[in-house]
Amino acid sequence: MVGGPGGQGGGGVGGGAGGWEGLPVGELGPQPGLGELEGLVEATRRAGGDVRLEQGVTGGVDSAVGLAVYRVAQEALSNAVRHAPGAEVRVSVRRRGDELRLRVWNGAGRAGGVSVAGSGHGVIGIRERVALLDGTVSVGPTPEGGFLVEASIPVGEEVAGGDQGAGG
Repeated sequence: MVGGPGGQGGGGVGGGAGGWEGLPVGELGPQPGLGELEGLVEATRRAGGDVRLEQGVTGGVDSAVGLAVYRVAQEALSNAVRHAPGAEVRVSVRRRGDELRLRVWNGAGRAGGVSVAGSGHGVIGIRERVALLDGTVSVGPTPEGGFLVEASIPVGEEVAGGDQGAGG
């Protein structure tokens, strides 16, 4: 049993006086979306990545779509930095009709960079996250020795007030 405020017992999520005991605090805050992509790119730059962002959409989509785009971009950027150190990376987010399209491309890593082998679980997570929203993903090497991640996710109707969905 997890203790609630004042030593009261809580029965987990929704139980007891505290209601949300047992959940990590970070999971209770707002989730990132399209509006946070610029910050993600900036953080990658500070970590040494050569990243350019072309963002044609910053809101107006459901929060689940915004979160999925953010997480796919986050994984693709992480992979680019890990597997192609020193490479140029481009991130593009565009709306085409009823789809939101994310494209993360990186060139070949620079000579002398140390690439780290991966497990492939990140790509599996990308595919699963996008599939949950009836989207499609293309992931693979480019002829120039780089890597490309492309995701298309249906967006439906625009949501007023930014990228907040029905639950946001």
